[in-house]
Amino acid sequence: MRQQTAVIADDLTGANDTAVQFARQGWDTRLVLTDLRSAAPAPAGDTPSATRALATTTDARALPDPQAQAVTSDTVTAALSAGAERFYLKIDSTIRGSVSAQITGALAALESNGTDALAVVCPAYPGMGRQLQDSTLLVNGVPVAETSLRNDPATPVEHSDLRQIIPGAQALQPADRSAEALARALVAAYEANLRTLVVDAVEDADLRSLAQALADVDFPTLPVGSAGLAAALAETWPHHQLTETAAARAGTGSRLLLQVSSLNPVSVEQAAQLNSHEGLATTLIEPPAQVLTTAEAAFAWLQEAELPTEGALILKAPEERTDDARAVATALGAISAALLNTGEFAAAGLIGGDGALAALRASGCTSLQVLDVLEEGMPLAATVDGQNPGQLIFTKAGGFGSPASLIHAVESMHHVLNRSTA
Repeated sequence: MRQQTAVIADDLTGANDTAVQFARQGWDTRLVLTDLRSAAPAPAGDTPSATRALATTTDARALPDPQAQAVTSDTVTAALSAGAERFYLKIDSTIRGSVSAQITGALAALESNGTDALAVVCPAYPGMGRQLQDSTLLVNGVPVAETSLRNDPATPVEHSDLRQIIPGAQALQPADRSAEALARALVAAYEANLRTLVVDAVEDADLRSLAQALADVDFPTLPVGSAGLAAALAETWPHHQLTETAAARAGTGSRLLLQVSSLNPVSVEQAAQLNSHEGLATTLIEPPAQVLTTAEAAFAWLQEAELPTEGALILKAPEERTDDARAVATALGAISAALLNTGEFAAAGLIGGDGALAALRASGCTSLQVLDVLEEGMPLAATVDGQNPGQLIFTKAGGFGSPASLIHAVESMHHVLNRSTA
């Protein structure tokens, strides 16, 4: 019987960034863009005893709470039907969006299935500058609600203390941060009928201790966090190594396509740094906002556009704000899919969750085999199906990385492509 773990994420880049933590530990890992019950068959070399991680996105981050709760509940129910035995609820590492509603929806689905689970919330990701101290999320040492994320155009962050974001949540107060102390505190909380806990973590060792505590307790838990806690759990939860993975291939061309749909200042700066880097041939194209209202208008623009034929192409969302950011991401994704279908591009980088999902869906892709990382926060995967099966894709959440991260990613991708064609 295959053991399955379901990663339920609120956007695509988060799903991929979390899934790759399992892939790096040898799990058979798929990112599924459709109902989990229709997950692609296991790759060659899989065995009945192999452990598998199936990740999917609810796209719930920017949804109103009632819709976010419902779609998360439905997705957990689908994962149960697909045979999932363990769950990881992946929320934004900067606690943007419908965090509380997602937790409520996941717990409700588990309860409907007869599972009385304890939600353990820890979005810390020290490697990316996210720490949780006294239940307060710090981003590079600053309370998150005091950073630029308070002005996020889609999901502004109003509070830094998770207890203000998640009604009824309690801070776990272990005697120390050892796995043993955390496990004892978890047991006491569960026996006291608490069902949502916030757990501090300021370094990777804290996440490893929490992961071990979650593995040691004998009652059902729902870990809730970012890729940081997922990495610790992927190492701690029992699993069998996958001996073979799906074949990946470079596209027939030699160029890279980078779609930057995120308007996060971090991604905007990264795109500018990449485009101005003297060591790489790049061209930045920013379609006007008025042509990104529908896929049809976007296609019409693409047919008339005079695009470069050499070097990496950076397709960037306009910084002009619109009332429908998702429509812009969808149209941008349609342009990217059309460009990839030309065969000119060997691989693609998709920066920003909404646009990444739109590009993959527009190309007919329903599943990705998650392979590795180019660098922290940038997972590498291969499309399983669609119009370009086996094509290499890397993704990045809008707020991740340093100003030079896209430069490093493009350089790393060139090395990967050179190896694949050697």
